[in-house]
Order: sequence, then C-alpha cells, then structure tokens
Amino acid sequence: MRANPKAVCVTRFRPDCKQLLFLYQGGAGMFFMPPMRFLRLSGANKRNLSLLRDPGANYYHGELHPDCPNIEATIEQQRQIKRQCTQATEFYCTGTSMGGYASMLFGHYLAADIVYAFGAQSQISSTLVDPALTIPPEHRDISLLLANWNGRTRYRMYYSEGFEPDRSAAQRMANCPGVELFPVPGKTHNVFKEINASKLLRDLFPPLEESTWWSR
Repeated sequence: MRANPKAVCVTRFRPDCKQLLFLYQGGAGMFFMPPMRFLRLSGANKRNLSLLRDPGANYYHGELHPDCPNIEATIEQQRQIKRQCTQATEFYCTGTSMGGYASMLFGHYLAADIVYAFGAQSQISSTLVDPALTIPPEHRDISLLLANWNGRTRYRMYYSEGFEPDRSAAQRMANCPGVELFPVPGKTHNVFKEINASKLLRDLFPPLEESTWWSR
C-alpha cells in the first residue's frame, strides 16, 4: 500500500483476512503520526481496511468528494464498503482527534465491534466547522448519539490524563452505554507523545488468527 495524499478514501481488501478496519484521519491528515507509520505499528496494513480523511476538516460532515456530498452519503459509502468486504466477520473503527470523533460516529452507524478513539472530541464547536453546514444535534454532541446504543459497539477512548480538554471530552462520555475510558500518561493532545506508542498499537486489534474481540 502506497501513500496517496490526494485520495480521500483508500480501500484495500485481503481475501484471507476476516477483520475489516475503518480508519479516520485527524484534521491535519495524520494519526498523531504519519498515516503509514500508524498503519504499520498497529498492524492495520495487514488487514482489510478503509482509510478516510476529510480535507475540509468539517468533522466529516462536508463534501469529501462528489460521491460523498454530505454525511448521509458518507455513512452509506462506509456501509457499502462493509457489505463489499464479504470475507470480514469482525469490524473495527479507529481514529485520532477529529478522526477519533469520526470513529465513534461511524462506529455507531456501522455497528462496529469495537471503536478505538484517540484524543477524540465529543462535541463539535460551531467555530470549528463551515457555518453553512447543517449538523444534527446528536452529531454535534456525540453523547446524544451514543446514548441510543446500537446494542453491539464498544467504545474505547484513549486520552492524555494531563490534557484537560481531552480528559473532559472523554469523561462526559463515561455514562454512555459501551464506553470505556483509558487515560494514558501525558500532557498534550497527542496521545502517543509521552508513551510507548508502538507497544500500545501493536496490541490494539485482536490477533488475526483468532476471533477474540469479545474477551479483550
């Protein structure tokens, strides 16, 4: 898999893999590290994957490309990818910062098994997105969406315990069904900056050779 800075959605299927990962980049088009490094450290590059970014940094609600002019079309695009990956029986979403928010949003609609959200915002400020966009209240405040649990998805929110904005964003989600909080050492928005990122990421997803997601 090669990096393509112009691509908005990159999908790669592996016929011998039962896991499908949906990955959502942050506002800078990164995962607190270059995307290819994140894919390599996490092992995502060895699995079926769909990598999505939002060039307008509108929390995935603006037009991503002509086939995805709005959030409804983007959700349907992700569902179509899930349907196309017929060999997959396990589904995971992950992302950082704005992409962490997106992983929870899309994870809900895709009925993912587990969402791994890093430094995720749980509310969208009007000052951060195009004011012309219509964003539903349950998307502006993701706790409203997750309060209506889909009955399947578990959400794991990782955040730097010393960075108050992310700590507050995570803690306000603590009572939502399926949400678990994972504070890590650090004082910045970049969850990986003050920890051993490779150690955390290499054990992030269940092993490829066995279906163990429900016991992790």
